[in-house]
Amino acid sequence: MLLVSVAFTGCQKDGVFNPKNKISKVYKAEKGNKVLWEKWTWDGNSLNNIAYFVNDTTMLQKAYYLYEKKRLARVENTIDLSYVLITYSGSQYEKVEFFNKYDGKLRTYVYTYDGKKVSKIVLTVYKYPLKSMDAGDDGFLSAFIPREILEETNRQILNSAPLKDNEDKVYTYELKFDGDNLSEWKITDNNDPNKPVEATFQYEKYDKNNNPHYASYSNIYGVNIAEPCFYKNNPERVTCTKIDNTTTTITYDYYYKYNDKKFPTEAIQKLTQETATFSDTLYYEYN
Repeated sequence: MLLVSVAFTGCQKDGVFNPKNKISKVYKAEKGNKVLWEKWTWDGNSLNNIAYFVNDTTMLQKAYYLYEKKRLARVENTIDLSYVLITYSGSQYEKVEFFNKYDGKLRTYVYTYDGKKVSKIVLTVYKYPLKSMDAGDDGFLSAFIPREILEETNRQILNSAPLKDNEDKVYTYELKFDGDNLSEWKITDNNDPNKPVEATFQYEKYDKNNNPHYASYSNIYGVNIAEPCFYKNNPERVTCTKIDNTTTTITYDYYYKYNDKKFPTEAIQKLTQETATFSDTLYYEYN
């Protein structure tokens, strides 16, 4: 869900992330039950790890957050030995690289800024991209790229890259903002000049309440840095238009319940594509 997928990205804004509302657990609705999805462990105001679950008792992976000079430098998965390295230019992300022990470097995201906001991200997916699809990278990389954007990129990689393909692939993300909230995210895939693919996500409406993930990195290590900002508030409607051989439109509608500090305790996503509708619900608990 979009709310979860922007974890740890944002510009520092005083009062947006309240330490008394640090996330402790995230549950997902499955067949009428609340099933544990994420468990967050903190060391004071520093995030130590996030454990990801497939049900209440089976852990899929655990991401450990490692810091140098009070800022995030590395995220490690000790289960499958994959990891993310973060490089900075001054106080801003310069690049985010994803590795695993079997295939080496799988992906690199290079950031460009307009002032303090990200304007462009260039993604390079290295040779044999289907291997990187098997790496289970969405949990890690969703800290830096919204989950829906990752899912759409993965679909494009699968559709455009045959198994025998031995070339690096390059994708371009372009971002636009309206104040502190993301207004547009466009993905361009020009790896096949005869069949370019473009997907545009329009963030049409936000509420006025707190996104619990916004600016959380800055608060975690206590340094005012100009990191990527995606949204301060919670999106209520997002429309994705994908142009390939045909034009496809997907609408995401979001509904929330809040605690007395205006942080969400429940988030419902309804996805509509043509006549089909799908729904997911997440529940948040805070320390």
